[in-house]
Amino acid sequence: MVRHGKERHDYQNTEVSWVAHLKKADIDAKVMLLETEIDQLQDKVDVLNNTIKIPLPQFVLDLSSAAD
Repeated sequence: MVRHGKERHDYQNTEVSWVAHLKKADIDAKVMLLETEIDQLQDKVDVLNNTIKIPLPQFVLDLSSAAD
Protein backbone atom coordinates (compact mmCIF):
# COMPACT_ATOMS: atom_id res chain seq x y z
CA MET A 1 0.00 0.00 0.00
CA VAL A 2 1.26 3.46 -0.87
CA ARG A 3 0.13 6.31 1.32
CA HIS A 4 0.08 9.79 -0.15
CA GLY A 5 -1.99 12.79 0.77
CA LYS A 6 -3.87 13.78 3.90
CA GLU A 7 -5.62 11.36 6.26
CA ARG A 8 -7.28 11.58 9.62
CA HIS A 9 -5.31 9.79 12.34
CA ASP A 10 -7.76 7.58 14.23
CA TYR A 11 -6.15 7.70 17.66
CA GLN A 12 -6.02 11.45 18.22
CA ASN A 13 -8.28 12.50 15.33
CA THR A 14 -5.52 14.69 13.93
CA GLU A 15 -4.65 15.20 10.30
CA VAL A 16 -1.57 13.38 8.98
CA SER A 17 0.05 14.32 5.70
CA TRP A 18 1.84 11.52 3.83
CA VAL A 19 4.36 12.16 1.06
CA ALA A 20 5.14 9.12 -1.08
CA HIS A 21 8.41 9.07 -2.96
CA LEU A 22 7.10 6.30 -5.18
CA LYS A 23 3.45 6.62 -6.11
CA LYS A 24 1.32 3.62 -7.08
CA ALA A 25 0.96 4.75 -10.69
CA ASP A 26 4.76 5.05 -11.00
CA ILE A 27 5.26 1.60 -9.44
CA ASP A 28 2.66 0.02 -11.72
CA ALA A 29 4.27 1.60 -14.79
CA LYS A 30 7.72 0.33 -13.77
CA VAL A 31 6.37 -3.18 -13.12
CA MET A 32 4.73 -3.21 -16.56
CA LEU A 33 7.97 -2.08 -18.18
CA LEU A 34 9.97 -4.79 -16.40
CA GLU A 35 7.42 -7.48 -17.26
CA THR A 36 7.66 -6.49 -20.93
CA GLU A 37 11.46 -6.69 -20.78
CA ILE A 38 11.29 -10.10 -19.06
CA ASP A 39 8.90 -11.40 -21.74
CA GLN A 40 11.26 -10.24 -24.49
CA LEU A 41 14.22 -11.92 -22.81
CA GLN A 42 12.24 -15.13 -22.30
CA ASP A 43 11.36 -15.14 -26.02
CA LYS A 44 15.07 -14.96 -26.85
CA VAL A 45 15.82 -17.82 -24.45
CA ASP A 46 13.02 -19.89 -26.01
CA VAL A 47 14.43 -19.33 -29.51
CA LEU A 48 17.89 -20.34 -28.33
CA ASN A 49 16.56 -23.44 -26.58
CA ASN A 50 14.76 -24.52 -29.73
CA THR A 51 17.62 -23.92 -32.15
CA ILE A 52 20.83 -24.91 -30.39
CA LYS A 53 22.20 -28.36 -31.18
CA ILE A 54 24.67 -30.21 -29.02
CA PRO A 55 26.54 -32.88 -30.94
CA LEU A 56 26.80 -36.20 -29.14
CA PRO A 57 28.99 -39.12 -30.09
CA GLN A 58 27.15 -42.15 -31.41
CA PHE A 59 28.04 -44.32 -28.40
CA VAL A 60 26.15 -41.89 -26.11
CA LEU A 61 23.10 -42.14 -28.32
CA ASP A 62 23.43 -45.90 -28.28
CA LEU A 63 23.61 -45.93 -24.50
CA SER A 64 20.47 -43.83 -24.22
CA SER A 65 18.46 -46.28 -26.31
CA ALA A 66 19.83 -49.48 -24.72
CA ALA A 67 17.31 -51.72 -22.95
CA ASP A 68 17.67 -52.17 -19.21
